Amino acid sequence: MDKNAVKLAWRIGLVVLVVAVMGPWLRDRAIDPNLDYLAAEAERGAGRFDYAIEKYTALIKSDPQDARYYAARGDSYRRKGDAARADADFAAALQRNPRSFEAYFYRCEARRDSGDIDAAIKDCEEAALSLPDRVEAQSLLGQMLLARGDIAAARTRLEAAVARQGDLFPGQLLLFYQNRPREAAASFAAALKHLLEAHSSPGLNARNEERDAHELGHLVLWLHIARLRAGKDDAPEFAANIKRLSEPVARRRASDHAVESATDDDAVAAALQPWPGPLLSLYLGRLSPAQVRAAADADGTQEVRRRRACAADFYAGVYLLGKGAREDARRLLQAAADSCASSAPEAGFAKAEIARIGT
Repeated sequence: MDKNAVKLAWRIGLVVLVVAVMGPWLRDRAIDPNLDYLAAEAERGAGRFDYAIEKYTALIKSDPQDARYYAARGDSYRRKGDAARADADFAAALQRNPRSFEAYFYRCEARRDSGDIDAAIKDCEEAALSLPDRVEAQSLLGQMLLARGDIAAARTRLEAAVARQGDLFPGQLLLFYQNRPREAAASFAAALKHLLEAHSSPGLNARNEERDAHELGHLVLWLHIARLRAGKDDAPEFAANIKRLSEPVARRRASDHAVESATDDDAVAAALQPWPGPLLSLYLGRLSPAQVRAAADADGTQEVRRRRACAADFYAGVYLLGKGAREDARRLLQAAADSCASSAPEAGFAKAEIARIGT
């Protein structure tokens, strides 16, 4: 993560503290664009989308020409599942700033989530052109191209992200497409180290904890799979990484007198409840493939459940393949290949795995 992002993360962390302590006064005072924008970003990053939308709306009223406010409010609507309002805000942002990185990138995510992969790729390409030094668009482009099977184009995009931030080397390409698990493990370990260090920052944690936990969970899972395929028993490393995932939960519990007697195991259990926690629980031996599939269908919008079901089938297939249950693994991998949205990375991963294991 670049220095500017770290500084911004700390500023947002301070704003979260101010909001918590001085909330009533902040709600009643006049608009301060800088402070209120950071506060809105903190609410959005923490998943409190209704509060974020309220703050962005107030900012829009104070300055109707600032594209950032519309783009961020649109992302809040997207994450709430309100696609129509999200699209309207992205359009409003682009009307005010036709080169808005945020509007293109958030709309790329929205279109990816809806399964409109071609439109999503176009938006992420526009975002990458707008701010070439921002790796998010290049990385997401690479993921979508992988899912679509455009391996050469995906490599180009992912390597562009690598050139700007070296620990984002595409381990998924090495693991699932090229069957080079040792190199993939090194890639995932470097990325995990970087993100865990960033995740320990209170400011960043307050701003993007949900997103970071999701990315961290997948990195821990990919690293574990790569280690196993490379012939290494990484049970201690896997357990240690999962414990590190639970540290933000443990910190929150330590500050809550009602659960001050909670143990590390309680924190781990709580950290494994949100997705992709059930996938990690499968590889820990705590859940069966059927239980992971049930967890995928437990809550969320129809699109969220569809994506989780896709991931559940794929990772359960990989898990069973590692256990030697070849036919059961093939069945689940084929289910993922057949049913995953074209924008889901697991769609391409599943096809590559089926090709790798052959007939």
